[in-house]
Amino acid sequence: NGNISSNNINGLTTTGAAAVNGISVSGITGGSNGFSILKNKIYNLTANNAGGSVNGIVVSYGGTIVAAVVTIFNNLIGDLKAPLTSNNFAINGILVDAGAASTASNIYFNTIYIAATSTNTNFGTAGIRHTSNATATTNTLNLRNNLIYNNSTPNGTGKTHVLYRSSSSLSNYAATSNNNLFYAGIASTNNLIYSDGTNNEQTLTDFQTRVTGRESLSKTGIVTFLSFDGVNGNFLVPNFTVDATSSILNGQAAAIATFTDDIIGSVRQTNPDIGAYESICNVTQLAVSPN
Repeated sequence: NGNISSNNINGLTTTGAAAVNGISVSGITGGSNGFSILKNKIYNLTANNAGGSVNGIVVSYGGTIVAAVVTIFNNLIGDLKAPLTSNNFAINGILVDAGAASTASNIYFNTIYIAATSTNTNFGTAGIRHTSNATATTNTLNLRNNLIYNNSTPNGTGKTHVLYRSSSSLSNYAATSNNNLFYAGIASTNNLIYSDGTNNEQTLTDFQTRVTGRESLSKTGIVTFLSFDGVNGNFLVPNFTVDATSSILNGQAAAIATFTDDIIGSVRQTNPDIGAYESICNVTQLAVSPN
């Protein structure tokens, strides 16, 4: 058991054909108590190579790790860049790799914002990238109350994904997954709310039909943020004073027992807000942010 908490991770870069990872954990054990990644601020990560890639958070359980649960909550992930990369998954906000029996990732109340471009031939990105499995208890994805906003520009064979899963099997996509905000830009064949490599869903309605039993209360729409600059205290704080933003975030999450505050410690309300920030922090407490 353990956690990675309250870190300010920024400025990591490579000029090689390598991955830049904000946080990377593997070989995790610990049963139902598990491991937590919480209240971290991850931004300004850059790969400057055609073969480079960038991941905000990476979780890899490994083929022999069993009974492991990782909970990722109240994190800010943004300003991820790979301007020279040719890769259909050049950038991933959260990457959950293959897992063994009885492994799960609980991903709650995070804000992920990607707006990346590349000058190379093929360029794609994903807010969340997850390895599917036909066994429900292997590498289970429980996705709740997240703001996942991918406003990137795809090139060639690449696509802008909010959620990408590696196969069409929904077995390990937990039925509790719900109350998320998914945005992939203007819907098109290259801007997708969801893809599994076979099925490509451009709209929230089509996505909800595809994953029936999940995501019935999830939202889509344009969110106005106060700042995209990681050094700014308002980094990725939604502007809840804008009606269109407030209506799709404010009170649209679902309470989860023991997850009772946001990234800066503001108490979650009975009907909490989607993403890492609770709206009560807006305007009056904007100068407070993770160190």
